[in-house]
Amino acid sequence: MSSTPSSGNPGSRLSAPLQFWIVLLVTLGLASASSWATARWMGFRFTSQEPFDYGSPKAPTRVFVASSSLGYFGLDWSAIAARQNWYIRRYDIPGASPCEFENTQALVPDAKASILVVSMFDLDETYFSDYRAALVPLGLTIEDLRTSGVDWAFAKRTLSQYPEHWVKAAFPTAGASMGVMVGVRSKLAQLRKGHGGDVDAEKPVLNGAETQFPTTRVSEWDEGRLLRNSANIIADAQGRHFFTGPKHEALRRVLTRAQERGPVFVVVMPVTPEYRRLVANGRVLADFNTSVAALAGEFPQAHWVRLDQLPALDSSQYFWDLVHLNVYGRAIATGELENILAKTLSAP
Repeated sequence: MSSTPSSGNPGSRLSAPLQFWIVLLVTLGLASASSWATARWMGFRFTSQEPFDYGSPKAPTRVFVASSSLGYFGLDWSAIAARQNWYIRRYDIPGASPCEFENTQALVPDAKASILVVSMFDLDETYFSDYRAALVPLGLTIEDLRTSGVDWAFAKRTLSQYPEHWVKAAFPTAGASMGVMVGVRSKLAQLRKGHGGDVDAEKPVLNGAETQFPTTRVSEWDEGRLLRNSANIIADAQGRHFFTGPKHEALRRVLTRAQERGPVFVVVMPVTPEYRRLVANGRVLADFNTSVAALAGEFPQAHWVRLDQLPALDSSQYFWDLVHLNVYGRAIATGELENILAKTLSAP
């Protein structure tokens, strides 16, 4: 008598759709865990903004400072706070532009003066902070895109940051291929102690008083390194540059609110001659100056400090990369700003 092998209990089998969803969820879970592990190993930052204070809380004047890393590396805020007898509050937001630091202005409601630090790089509409979608409401972005009259290609690129931001909640390395590659290079460089040569990936970390401000000079780079770094910046901008978009609208709002509180200083930081030669041509520079002039005309009460036009800083020996001042440039820029602040604020 033949017997048919038992095929098991049919009721114990999982349906094909259920199996699919289980496999999908497990796969996504593993991918998310891998992404988070990679991001932590690479030292990715997970907070959108961090406060830094300079000077004594007992100082008579509280000052709001808004800047990207160009203002952080390029100006000695502790020295400025001490000389002016100020208590300064600034928020560190990587890649910050007026779109991002507009959010922090409301966090210092008792400020009696404001210093806004910008540059041709910061105000270029085609460069985005990784934290823009985390700090700028979607509705405000849509309104600024509409008001500034940008084209659909740029509007689509800007709005695409929002779904990417939501995806990054589960996959922090999403859209960060360049950051991952740089991180890998940095980690490998750390393993090769005593190495020499070109290590673009080794960037100083913003960490308040513990930051080691760079002493390296772009003037020591070879042409290949210059071309590689400038190519990365050009790629980030997707080959276009303009200064009349959401950043421009946000800066107008920040200036309007700042003037209601007290004196306003807008510090325009320099970039290297190599940046102007390889990334921003003469037309881009002219467009930038036109944009700044328009804002200066609209807000004549603000004090515009054009460190970007200071001859003493027009040299790559004062920069550690194409847009950030090194310690030597920092000393020059800080001294110039301190003198301007002292003269302006002491004037009747």
